[in-house]
Amino acid sequence: LNAPTGSASPAWSPDGTRLALAAGNPAFSFGTGYLGNVGVSSIWVVPVAGGAPIRVTDDEHLNASPQWSPDGRTLYWVSDRDGSRDVYQVRLDRGGTPTGPPQRLTTGLEAHGISLSADGTHLAYSSFRTFSNVWSVAVPRAGPVSAASARPVTTGHQLIEAVDVSADGRWLVFDSDRGGNPDIYRMATSGGEPLRLTTDPAGDFSAAWSHDGRQIAFHSLRGGARHIYTMNADGTGLIQRTASRTQDLDPKWSPDGSALAFQVLGDSASVFRILSLSGGSNSTRTLDGRGDFLSWSPADAWIAYHATDGIRVVPPAGGPSRLVVDNANDGGEAFLSAWSPDGATLFYLTRRPAGWAIRSVAALGGVTRPLMTFDDPARQPVRYGFATDGRTFYLTLGSNESDVWVMTLERR
Repeated sequence: LNAPTGSASPAWSPDGTRLALAAGNPAFSFGTGYLGNVGVSSIWVVPVAGGAPIRVTDDEHLNASPQWSPDGRTLYWVSDRDGSRDVYQVRLDRGGTPTGPPQRLTTGLEAHGISLSADGTHLAYSSFRTFSNVWSVAVPRAGPVSAASARPVTTGHQLIEAVDVSADGRWLVFDSDRGGNPDIYRMATSGGEPLRLTTDPAGDFSAAWSHDGRQIAFHSLRGGARHIYTMNADGTGLIQRTASRTQDLDPKWSPDGSALAFQVLGDSASVFRILSLSGGSNSTRTLDGRGDFLSWSPADAWIAYHATDGIRVVPPAGGPSRLVVDNANDGGEAFLSAWSPDGATLFYLTRRPAGWAIRSVAALGGVTRPLMTFDDPARQPVRYGFATDGRTFYLTLGSNESDVWVMTLERR
């Protein structure tokens, strides 16, 4: 089939001549660690016999879970184009081309996926929501300790995907949808009310402190694609740092604040790049390695990342990567990593047959050591929050919730 890159959720037309599908962000519908991932995608109609695919929606919002009407002339799907995830429809001509703009059928549904009855009179939908907050636990001197010893730092019905702690241990920065939209917040580690730093309607994610605590980097979906931004610690001085056609995400500061490392999602591969901020050049270079979830050592010796075979490190100045946590020998899937303040130890979150755990390893590899187990079902790692100042671990813990509902479709 001549289908767009990253296609998922195919649905046959009633006459079997076409497929409706979503392109981009397949993890929203079928992810494991990324289920419900916020990202852009689009709906297309693809002729089964060949020919050019037909675009139904833009690719500046989430568009997912297409479904056909019984006569094949109306297409339904889920989109967040107007804020919440709701059901939309559009009429198609006999060739599958939209005859007008999309129509919004629901408000505030927060649907995840939909299914239409054979006679087109009823629509079933799943409502999916992830709740997570920031929790903290002292870095154990000897382990493993239980996650039952963790204490909540934030509370409420919200999704916090990622968190970072300042080098002095005084401040947290995190993304949260507590205000109805994913924005960046700052909060003292001692507690108090979070301060909202961004207010753009697009989602802002993966905030990271500079080592001097004066700046924050993050990625945003402004403009329909992920790009890297920086701002001052009080939310002023916003600067867009990347503007390519690729998806640029998960920025991490160099120890001296002169560069940012980030992940780039392209059409065929994911790479890592370093963006120089010195002298106003904004030049970039590509690092060896493929994976995600970067972590730049405070000692400036290595950048750690999650790879398919474990945790790898790569020199920021260039050179081959090195495997320091081997999944095959470690008994699990190493996922997120965070450095000790001196850069000598790498802490990492790993998913093992017995459940999640935190372990540690020397910067260049060696025997791994267990530090923490997650034996409380109500306190499980959610999304990508894992940071430390060397004294305390900060993690996003929570749970997924989902229900199925049925509604009647009224004919007009």
